[in-house]
Amino acid sequence: MRKIKLGSIELEIKKLDQAGIDDARALVYDAYVNERKWEINEQYPYEVKTNHQGKKMMVNKYDDLAMCTWFGVYHKQKLIACVRITERLNGLLELEKGANSSELLQKTSQYPNILEIGRTIVHKDYRSAGIYALLVKIGLEECYKRKISACGCSSAERSLQFLNMLAKHFPDGTIIRGVTYSNDIDPDENAIFIVDYEKGHVAGVINLINKRLGLSTVHNSQDQLKQTTTNTPAFWSSNNTSEIESQSTKTTSTLNPKPKL
Repeated sequence: MRKIKLGSIELEIKKLDQAGIDDARALVYDAYVNERKWEINEQYPYEVKTNHQGKKMMVNKYDDLAMCTWFGVYHKQKLIACVRITERLNGLLELEKGANSSELLQKTSQYPNILEIGRTIVHKDYRSAGIYALLVKIGLEECYKRKISACGCSSAERSLQFLNMLAKHFPDGTIIRGVTYSNDIDPDENAIFIVDYEKGHVAGVINLINKRLGLSTVHNSQDQLKQTTTNTPAFWSSNNTSEIESQSTKTTSTLNPKPKL
């Protein structure tokens, strides 16, 4: 567990045990089904179960993989956000399944070893505090420790603004926009991002998020990532994308792009 502060909000980040994972799956169900009106269907085999608190939760076969790790963000002991890091199942990432994008498949096929940062869900009451970026950072830290590239998918407006910022700072990175899925479970167009470890982008994006959220990153003797906090810059919580893009495009390289762990 580690504690951070975003502005006036004190948060705890935890690697989730089974009870916490079930709570996260319930948060996913609430966001996808209750808010976004996803319809669970046989073409895209999600399964709806009931967790230990009697809440409905969304699960699928990727939850059973050996490389499937969940983290939760808590505010006053309440789970307010979650993220899941997974590997391929039967040769496919979840974001590759049913994608109507030859560009996406062409790009991801270049990475035989890559992890997917998914289930980046933020409770509706906390979506203006930069927590989506924090979830991406948590996933990227796992990839950094494993020296592996990462990818993720998003269709929410706030996270798309974040991806626009990444595109500005990492012009040689990969963001694929306008991706839809043939199963129609998600009617929105999606943006897919790939963060390349070998190009130093995993370290670079971690540093960029740290800077935007007022966090800093250092290494201890075991080369593990630690967090220290300052006040969150006011521009991060702004709904005005131009305020974000008007900031300096320079980031401080506090991580070695190709670390020797």
